[in-house]
Amino acid sequence: MRRCAVLLWVALATVATWPPVDAAADPAAVRSVIEAIVNNDDSVLGASVSAVDGTGFRMDAAASTGFSRTDEQQRMAPNIAVRAGTVGELLLACVVIQLQSEGVLPQADEGIPSRLLPGGSLTYVNPNFPGQPLTIRMLLTHTSSLQDPLRFDQNPALVASGSTAQSLQAFGIDFFTTTASTGSATRSVRPDLWTTDQPGVDSSYRFARVNIALLAYVVQLAMADRPQLATIPTVGALIQERILTRLGMTSTYFMLPDGRTPFVQAGLATLGSTKQVEPSAFQIHAAYVADYMCLTSSADLVKLANALF
Repeated sequence: MRRCAVLLWVALATVATWPPVDAAADPAAVRSVIEAIVNNDDSVLGASVSAVDGTGFRMDAAASTGFSRTDEQQRMAPNIAVRAGTVGELLLACVVIQLQSEGVLPQADEGIPSRLLPGGSLTYVNPNFPGQPLTIRMLLTHTSSLQDPLRFDQNPALVASGSTAQSLQAFGIDFFTTTASTGSATRSVRPDLWTTDQPGVDSSYRFARVNIALLAYVVQLAMADRPQLATIPTVGALIQERILTRLGMTSTYFMLPDGRTPFVQAGLATLGSTKQVEPSAFQIHAAYVADYMCLTSSADLVKLANALF
């Protein structure tokens, strides 16, 4: 995760600090900086920096060093996709804001309806603070008082290309709810999800991927009866169509539970212009937006940062 954070920081710092220029930027000068980062920190395997001018991403203002995949000796490059950690959270937040403006999701401080939460009729409140309903703002800001039980990390499975892992909906029900006894149809919210922190206050900030996993579940449930929102009824496809495609982020994608990425006909073999090939079997998490299933490139991060800032 630290490696991904460094890559993201370098890419965002580039677009945030370099003004538009008429002459081509000097990749050699930039490369000397990122080579020092890679050479002096064993946890950083590779780094890539890209710059933009008024016309968009410029390959002549890019520099890279190290490897994106050491096992295959694949050199780092601006358009090579690498795992991007919590970039998926940012992309999810973007579509959440859009869906709120369209009336598809409740507003940030409104209680999330039970029909959109795992179990369909359960009340998601911290038992220590029964008067505070769960809101989208709490999930986005990690102030919900939810925590990551160890079993969150036990979900990833080695999945062969073309096979299907657990769906986001099935994961949500299994992970967030439980039954009183074997064979019982009565479900309740699992008690090990909650801390003693007060929900909704800044001092209760606790980074937990279950916040984003639960928010992704809410979005996907809201999409269920609205086929016009995305060509494929998944959160990954919604992000692809509403954010990535519109920004030209052809090297950014999610690995979905069945091994597909939206709009990629040849499985994981051809992704935009990157020709990035994934192994025949790979780890995948059902809550792919919340975990490490988002891949992106430094060139695409520049496009995203340019659009945001």
